[in-house]
Amino acid sequence: MKNIIVNFYKYQSTLVATLFLMVLSLIFPSLTTPLKAETMRNIAKKGSFEICVSPRAMPLSDLIAQQQTKLPGIQIEIGKAIAKNLKVELKINWLSYRYHAKYTKCDAFIGIGRIKGEATNKYLKKTVPFFKVELLLATRPGLELKTIADFKKKRVAVDNGSLVHDVLRRKSKANIFVGYSTDEKRLNALKNNKVDVALVNNIGLGWFQKNNPGFKFSTVSSKILSDTYEYDYAFGLRRSDQMTVRDFNDIINEMIDDGTFQKIFNKYGVKYVVNKFEGEFVR
Repeated sequence: MKNIIVNFYKYQSTLVATLFLMVLSLIFPSLTTPLKAETMRNIAKKGSFEICVSPRAMPLSDLIAQQQTKLPGIQIEIGKAIAKNLKVELKINWLSYRYHAKYTKCDAFIGIGRIKGEATNKYLKKTVPFFKVELLLATRPGLELKTIADFKKKRVAVDNGSLVHDVLRRKSKANIFVGYSTDEKRLNALKNNKVDVALVNNIGLGWFQKNNPGFKFSTVSSKILSDTYEYDYAFGLRRSDQMTVRDFNDIINEMIDDGTFQKIFNKYGVKYVVNKFEGEFVR
C-alpha cells in the first residue's frame, strides 16, 4: 500500500510538471523551443525578411545609428536591399550573442565567414560569397614587415585567440597586446603610438580611415604569418532549404553584377572585393 501511495505522488508530480511545461510553452514558446525560420516561399507569405545583427558593430551594424537615421551599417543596408528585391518588409533582430538567434524568427545572418571546402551545417546553410575579407597588419609608414623575425621587440595588437596571435606567441619575440578587442581600438592604439603593429581586417580599416582621414599607415598581408589570411562573407540562412539558398544565390549574384554591394561598401570607406568561386559555390 505504501508503494502505491509513493508511486501515485510520483505520477502526480510528473503530471503537474508536464502540464506546467505545456502551459509555459504556450505562453512563452521562445523559452522552450527554438523558433523555426522561413523558406523563401514563407518569407513572401509572411511579408517580411528578418535578419539578426549586433547592436554595436560598426561599420556592420549599429542600433543607435539606425535609430538616428545615420549610416546604419553595411549589414542593415544589405538587408534593406534584399527586402526591397523580395518586395517585403525588413525586420531587424538586435542580438548581442549569435546563439540568441534560436529564440527569434531570424531568417538570415548578413555576413558569415565561409572558406572553400568547409563542412556543411544543416541548421545554417551558406550562400555564395559576396565580399572578400582580408586580414592585414597595419603599421606606421616606414616600418617594414617581411618575415616573423621582423616582429622582434615590436608591440603588436592582435585579436585574442586568432591564428596570428597563436603564431606570434609561439614563434616570435614580439610584445603582444590582446587588450584592444576591436579593429577600431587596435587602430587607435597604433595612431596614438601605443603599439607598432595592429591586426585588422579590410572592413575595419576602411571605416577607420573614413573617420580619420589624416591617419597615415602602411599595410602588409597577414599571410606572412598565417596561411589563413582571407575568407569570404556569405549569408547564413537559418533552417532553410536548398531551393531558398539557390534563390538567394541568384539575388546575390545580381547585386554583385549591378554594383549594389559596391555602392554600399564604398559608403563606409571600404574598397569592394569579392571572390566568385566555382564548383561548390555555383548554383
